[in-house]
Amino acid sequence: MQRDTFVVRRTFLQWLHKRSNPGAIVNLCFLVVLVFSTLLTWREVVVLEDAYISSQRNHLETVATSLDRQLQFSVDKLLFFRQSMRDALQTPLAFDVLRAAVTRFNADRSRPFWQLAVDTKRTLPINGVSDAFVEKTTLLNRDDELLDNEVSAALEVGYLLRLASPVMRSEERVVYVSRAGFYLSTETATQTADIIPRYYHLVTQPWFTQQTERNNRARAVLWFITSPSTWTGNERMITASVPIYFDHYWYGVVAMDFSLNTMKRMLADATDDHAEGGISAV
Repeated sequence: MQRDTFVVRRTFLQWLHKRSNPGAIVNLCFLVVLVFSTLLTWREVVVLEDAYISSQRNHLETVATSLDRQLQFSVDKLLFFRQSMRDALQTPLAFDVLRAAVTRFNADRSRPFWQLAVDTKRTLPINGVSDAFVEKTTLLNRDDELLDNEVSAALEVGYLLRLASPVMRSEERVVYVSRAGFYLSTETATQTADIIPRYYHLVTQPWFTQQTERNNRARAVLWFITSPSTWTGNERMITASVPIYFDHYWYGVVAMDFSLNTMKRMLADATDDHAEGGISAV
């Protein structure tokens, strides 16, 4: 019985020895290792890709937050000027100098162009066009019942803009453009002959025309890219604008220009802040 078992076992081993191929076994082992290493490598690539995407997303969110924080101060000033205009429209100051300025406006409003200056050291001058110019388009309107208060309010806001001009670091200029045919700007026209083309340029810009009740029901701050022109030094500008409404009447728009170089500098500062934060965190 034992001899029979030994013979069977020996016969099986001889058969296995004859049938086995060392090269095939090595190839099979290599194939198994290759498959598993490929799966592990693929898994590692997926994990690294997800980590990279998450890192880049966090980086962009941090940079965007930093840039938004830098721009928020300028936006707050823009909203402050709008609120100041509303307050001045609601409660005009009863100053003799403002009454005299309104009287001068009524005397000059029919001229092709005019400039109303009260005290250039304390407030910005108002630059305007004629009644005939305003009547050429339905976008503009001179409501005689509201006009005197608006001129007086614009002079008050001009005082605030005049105070803000020396400390403006990010903004190129701030301008109030009225639908009643006049504007005031921290960048005053050097020649009165430029008032008509300058006003026409302002009221045809998207940041003005897109502030109607139909296009901006929320009356929120909107951002635009302004095309190059002689008024912007032949450079593109990024403009933030907000409409001024009082008693459901659209008076005009307050706008603020930023140069592309300024925006690039802000973006670089935001990126540097993120990099410094990452280094300090390590």
